[in-house]
Amino acid sequence: MPFFLLFVWTVISSIIFCQISFAQENLKMIQSTGRAAILEDISKDEARNLALEDALYYAALKGGAQIDGFSHVNSETALEDEFLVRPISKILDYRIIDEVIDDTHYQITIEAAIGEINKNKGCQNRSISQITLFRPTLQISNNVPGWMSQLPLSIAKKITVELSEKPEIRLRDARHTKLNTENFQRINTSLDYKSLTTGRINMRNGDFAISTDIKFEKDLEKHIFSNEEFLSVKIKSYIYYSENNIVPEIISDEYRLRLGSKSPIRTISIIGREKRENLLNMLNNAASIHAKKIVENLICYPMLSTLTYRNGELFINIGKRQGLEKNLLAFTDGNNTPWTILKVQSVLENSSIMLPLDKNKNFEELNSKNIRFLEF
Repeated sequence: MPFFLLFVWTVISSIIFCQISFAQENLKMIQSTGRAAILEDISKDEARNLALEDALYYAALKGGAQIDGFSHVNSETALEDEFLVRPISKILDYRIIDEVIDDTHYQITIEAAIGEINKNKGCQNRSISQITLFRPTLQISNNVPGWMSQLPLSIAKKITVELSEKPEIRLRDARHTKLNTENFQRINTSLDYKSLTTGRINMRNGDFAISTDIKFEKDLEKHIFSNEEFLSVKIKSYIYYSENNIVPEIISDEYRLRLGSKSPIRTISIIGREKRENLLNMLNNAASIHAKKIVENLICYPMLSTLTYRNGELFINIGKRQGLEKNLLAFTDGNNTPWTILKVQSVLENSSIMLPLDKNKNFEELNSKNIRFLEF
């Protein structure tokens, strides 16, 4: 009776080839070649399909391979090693670069996009964010001390200053104008931004609109011998992106700051009252923190657009103004592949021409499709 002594191990290895990598999305552009023999019982069309399968398999291996190995002792007590090599990368999209056929073989060379694309993953690192800052909404309750009446406006100004000093932000100050979302209209799958406001302020595709609400309220905590006074501060910013929809991203911060205490004994009240300077510093820091959160949201927000087919080409309504450059990659849902990968073929100030990785795709079928750019 033969017996087998089985040893199993798994080794993860990466096969390194000439490739272009995109770190965040774990995407690689890889070239590979597949060959198939043309035999009596295999037609040229069948050989072509086999060569294409071969090229796709090797492309996947180049993206990363898992080697499963095991050893066993056969009936003659000889140790035998067996290996199974399989790709661990997904082919997202590909195009055929070259086809060569002779009397005996069919050869196909492809360029493939290998890796993973996660729509909800991480930060995109935008280079530029164009924002328009609209008039803030300021609320202060009647029981808040009079000397605080201008503090909500001071916070709004501080947020504006902080944003204007960020090199990755292009700020347009429209605080004289109230944001009017009633003019948001959806046409096909993109937004028509004829006017975000009732006046002169118009938004361009790919821009952000921001409106901030600041609210001050005072509340009390009652104790046996004294009442503690607190200031409730709420800062909430609404961020609208012109290529997404009318539902905003919301950045919200809340603070509860101790003002002091009231008591029948005057000395207790004086000792328990916070200095105004300390309170002003805390509110100043709150404004800075809020501005930082806005910047982080803008930088990480995915660059979105919608394809328009016109005169045999695919256009989008964003360009250099939003930080696009030639050869940047974007993706949309695929038909025969998981995704359709596109790159920026040419770029103008406010528009760009996109080209699919597979130039043989039907461009008209991509009309009105939403695309998202990969990491900048």
